Amino acid sequence: MVVPTLDGRRLRHESGGRLTRHDVEISKKEIDGQIHLKISGPSKKELRKHVRGVVRQHPQLQGVDLLGQAVASSEYDPSPMEIKVAFGGLTAGRSVVKSCAALAHVAGLRLDDLEQARDYLRGKDAPCFGYYNETDVVSDRLQSAFFHCVHVQGNERWGNVVAYVEYFGWMRIVVLLSDAYDGPGFTETYAVDPVAGTEMAVSVNLPDFTTQEIQDIYGYKKVDFEVCRRAMESLIESYQETARKREIWRIVNEAFDYAGEKCGVRFGGTIPEEQRARFKDLVMERLKDRLPAFLLHQMKPLDFEDINQVLKDKGDGAKG
Repeated sequence: MVVPTLDGRRLRHESGGRLTRHDVEISKKEIDGQIHLKISGPSKKELRKHVRGVVRQHPQLQGVDLLGQAVASSEYDPSPMEIKVAFGGLTAGRSVVKSCAALAHVAGLRLDDLEQARDYLRGKDAPCFGYYNETDVVSDRLQSAFFHCVHVQGNERWGNVVAYVEYFGWMRIVVLLSDAYDGPGFTETYAVDPVAGTEMAVSVNLPDFTTQEIQDIYGYKKVDFEVCRRAMESLIESYQETARKREIWRIVNEAFDYAGEKCGVRFGGTIPEEQRARFKDLVMERLKDRLPAFLLHQMKPLDFEDINQVLKDKGDGAKG
């Protein structure tokens, strides 16, 4: 997806976590009467689309192999990314209710048994869901785990079928599928790790909601958005740690690929005895070139309170 940075640029966030430029940037500078052009883009393919226009504007570049002079480089954007998290609206609501109805069908119910969901999906009634986090209904929750889950529960005492849906561990929704249920009690749960794409075990203990409590959920009386924020913070920290490790491994793998190319060793091949010292030196050379930039990018600038504390600690140490 395309994500803007706070300084006005746009980056492309690829599915593997890699960030690239999204736009081609062309800058001009006149130095000693000569025009100097710098063209930057996400790939040679993207650059090729713009080089023709640059040549038309500057005919003196006719015959110059601009793409042949292109150099691949990497850098870390210092500006934070702006990622908007939004959920809601009729389309999103219908998707949630359809997922719940599908799981209820797995449990043996028909759509006609789920009159609240049926009427909402057919446009005959108001939405039958609301946000809920008054209690954490996931008993074995790992604070750093991403997961989606759908849980459906038939309650013979209150005569209803209620569902619970959670996305990414922080967006938590309760759905009333039916308030005229006359069957036996049951539960059905499905959860998936959206990162790995694998099914996972999640234990959901949904309260026996009364009719009034369901109405309170619809009226946003059972949700605290500060709880949402804290849950998101935990997940973001987990994602940042995963991204940090992934980038370090990317840098290491790139260093090995670089050394292998220079030594003529293919991936999975054996490094000849006479090449091993050079191979190691080339790996370290590449790491020294790439790794410090990443580590510096990861460092947070000290605020004034931190600086004062550091100076105080140093002063106390000097006195000792």
